[in-house]
Amino acid sequence: MAEEDRTQMRNEIAQEKFDKNFDELDSDEKMSVGGTIGGKRGGEARKKQMAEEHGGDVHAAYSEMGQTGAKKGGYSTGYEHDPEEKAKYTDVDNA
Repeated sequence: MAEEDRTQMRNEIAQEKFDKNFDELDSDEKMSVGGTIGGKRGGEARKKQMAEEHGGDVHAAYSEMGQTGAKKGGYSTGYEHDPEEKAKYTDVDNA
């Protein structure tokens, strides 16, 4: 991406978010603009990669990711209510 394009993109996002040019922003606002740009780039690239790994179906990829996360355990899967499972993942001295 050319420097002119980068500057234009920064200014457009800065205007949308803060009604200022990028050069007028404080450091936190600049980081917010950078995060918006990075999120757009990274998010789309990751979705494309996940879709390719699952035969073009990004929804299948997200579904698989959710099922895998649920199997890993932790309190969010109900171990808080199962003392035997909770004991496997909790330091008894600090519980």
